Amino acid sequence: THPAARLLMVTDEAVSDRHPWCAMPGVEVWWDADATRAQRALATAAVAVLPRTDATGFPMKLLNYLAAAKPIVAFHGAAQGLRPGRDALVVPDGDIAGFAAAITAALSDVALRQRLGEAARALVDAGAADATLDRIESIYRRVLAHTAPHLVPVPQPE
Repeated sequence: THPAARLLMVTDEAVSDRHPWCAMPGVEVWWDADATRAQRALATAAVAVLPRTDATGFPMKLLNYLAAAKPIVAFHGAAQGLRPGRDALVVPDGDIAGFAAAITAALSDVALRQRLGEAARALVDAGAADATLDRIESIYRRVLAHTAPHLVPVPQPE
């Protein structure tokens, strides 16, 4: 366990401060955080977590975690393009105990955090996100031009 660890949730969504986890020791929530504040928070994180169990498309926060060279703990359903154990610690969807254990493992092992962070950044440097970014840009350009979107296929990782 890591009693000094804290969970910082940075969100632009309206989440009620009456949720039980908001009152838990070590939990802090930043409501309506702008991009600059969110980037500063990510820069100080020892571990970046993706607690979603599903993701349509590519979660943008995952792209931010990769670019920031952060060790990542994610549920399988949202771990788009990540190779379990190589680029991130990936846990079966819904395995809360496993998710907590993966976070604890990352917090306990500096070398593991370093290796996962380097592997995450290497994915970005190798262009792993380029197809995703091309697809997003294509959609935005068509929206701005008021034409029907044409989706660019995203290759699956090996």
